[in-house]
Amino acid sequence: MNEALSCLNAFGRWDVFGCGLICAVPLAVWLQTQLPPVQRTTRLMLAIGLAIVSLSLTELLGNLLPMTSVGPVSAALGRVAISTCVALSGLLLVGTKVQRLSTAWLVDPQTSPNLFPGWLTFAIVLGFASVIPAVYCDSITRGMQLTLQQSLQDQRVARANHQIRCLQQLRPRLQVDGVPLERLGQQMGDWEQKLRHQVARPLGPDPSLGQLGGRIAALIHLDQNEQALRLIRPLMTGESFHPISLDYAGLCYQRLGQAQESMDAYQRSIDFWSAQTESGKNRSAIASGWKGVAYAARRLDRRRQEEQAYQSLVTVAPTAQHHQLLAKCYRDHQKSSLAAKHAAIASEMDPSLGESTGAMLTTLARDHFSCFLIPRR
Repeated sequence: MNEALSCLNAFGRWDVFGCGLICAVPLAVWLQTQLPPVQRTTRLMLAIGLAIVSLSLTELLGNLLPMTSVGPVSAALGRVAISTCVALSGLLLVGTKVQRLSTAWLVDPQTSPNLFPGWLTFAIVLGFASVIPAVYCDSITRGMQLTLQQSLQDQRVARANHQIRCLQQLRPRLQVDGVPLERLGQQMGDWEQKLRHQVARPLGPDPSLGQLGGRIAALIHLDQNEQALRLIRPLMTGESFHPISLDYAGLCYQRLGQAQESMDAYQRSIDFWSAQTESGKNRSAIASGWKGVAYAARRLDRRRQEEQAYQSLVTVAPTAQHHQLLAKCYRDHQKSSLAAKHAAIASEMDPSLGESTGAMLTTLARDHFSCFLIPRR
């Protein structure tokens, strides 16, 4: 399995390889029509040779890409060459009957007249094999950059490292928030290695609360949420109870996709801190709890509960970011006037959010019939 994954280093992801392979089939078919008839043994040897070439090219390109020594055009052409070799190798292996069916439209004037000169056909299939995978790769890269930024913001170290490795194969010269991908990969790699050393050390028979907290935080950074929950659960009840365990549990359940359990843990955290003497620490913990409840409610498709959670969040901590979250919630629920109201508040409280809230207002004005309710800026 590891060898199969390593041979995709030049593509970063399986779907990128699949897109390139499918788009390379017409080019491989055209190239096959240019070959003279050969015996089965010769065809088998050609297929094996092409497979070896494709593996060698993949290994070479995969090693060069993270070092940023290969430009985007060269990388795209390298992927086209690899995909074409794989597709042509497959065509040579399938047998003569399938080959005749796949090439009839190119070489048999009775089944399909030759509408294009040979050079134009080659240009068309080469463009198809090159342009579509390049566009798809660019789209994937943009999406992965956004998810990487979110992973960095959430301090999901292992997840961020995996995304960085994929992006290094797709676009090694990319910068994330002004930091070159290569340097970011080194920093995150060092952090992940340090965390893995930390969780590998055995805990003593009676670890302190600080030691447990450090181990739990490290496990959460590494997305080892099941292991973290094993340490968190004893802290949620009884004499060992600590309120921070409720927030940690809510986060772990959230990342495991267990929305109801996440909501229950966050609600318990809110109930505990609401019963304490009011302080800045309490408000911060309650705000974290309401954000967790809102996220879980969205996953459970409980729209009204999601809105109520964000409304409570804004009441407890009326920051620009929280007003923006409530605005996005209303926007997704197609409540345009309420979304516009809170987007405007967020923009007034924090002018740096003006661009994102302005884009939200423009989208609301364009997409909904209540556009006359949307203030223009």
